[in-house]
Amino acid sequence: MNRLDRLKSLPCVQCHAPPPSDPCHANWAEFGKGMGTKSDDEYTIPLCRKCHQELDTYQG
Repeated sequence: MNRLDRLKSLPCVQCHAPPPSDPCHANWAEFGKGMGTKSDDEYTIPLCRKCHQELDTYQG
């Protein structure tokens, strides 16, 4: 099982909602994020869909 699949099986680290979670990539350039690219899978955390959307909308 790869890292992203494992993250899906964990609870949300923000609100502690039960799995499944979305693997959420870091949205900052220092972690490899750029125009049209995601940061490396190493820089992901498990977030529920609601928390993931809030992060991408307000801090991405």
